[in-house]
Amino acid sequence: MKSRRLITRDQAATLDLPSRIRVEQEITDAKARQYARARPEIWELEAYVRQSPWRQSMFAFLGDVRGKTVLDLGCGYHPTAIYLAGAGARTVLACDISANAVAHILAMADERGLRERVKGVVCAAEQLPFADDRIDLIHGEAVLHHLSMPLAAREVARVLRAGGKAAFKDPLGENALLEFARDYFKESAKATDRPLTFDQLREFSRMFRSCTYSGFGLTATIAAPLGRRAWKRLTRLTDALDRRVLRLIPMLGRYCQYVVTCAEK
Repeated sequence: MKSRRLITRDQAATLDLPSRIRVEQEITDAKARQYARARPEIWELEAYVRQSPWRQSMFAFLGDVRGKTVLDLGCGYHPTAIYLAGAGARTVLACDISANAVAHILAMADERGLRERVKGVVCAAEQLPFADDRIDLIHGEAVLHHLSMPLAAREVARVLRAGGKAAFKDPLGENALLEFARDYFKESAKATDRPLTFDQLREFSRMFRSCTYSGFGLTATIAAPLGRRAWKRLTRLTDALDRRVLRLIPMLGRYCQYVVTCAEK
């Protein structure tokens, strides 16, 4: 059986930063045509957050975005920056390694009349071009597991103001069976990304006054082989079941699909 990874996990772990940046740029830039006409069915942050329990957890932690400077780190082609600006953020910095992805976000901001609030930034998360203590809130979805953790953690902490908050959602890499499935059955090819381990999360947390992480998507793992359509229909049931099971047996959190990391400086 052939792995769908473009490079092995060991190779990904030993890439120097310039090589990591180049690989991620090439992969993300290549998706531009795929997303060129993509637009969400909803445009309101509140409705978007209600779609999943891990988003509810992230945004409950981040709190009110009105009047805040918010960094959407690793924005990709996803319109979160538009949701944040529409919800009243003073400035949203849509930041990604891919110029094509940032251009896509800015085009949507133009369409929604939010271009003055949404600023595009093309850079690596390990090399943020912002002054110290500038950012109120940081949002990141599926970004930390692509990064060099020590460098990225220092940069996130550096640009956050005192009392600032950062919330991230990433795949969790503590379930060996799930990791095998990700490498061999996942639809999209993998490169520098390596789902997070608890050791990496502990390393990340050292840079902050407080940091918590919580697992999501435990029983949804069982439903995944049924296919995407069936999986979506079962989401509400599995989410409710997860809340109950993880409350009773917290140690099962290590087998979840995803982890939400919430840090405060």
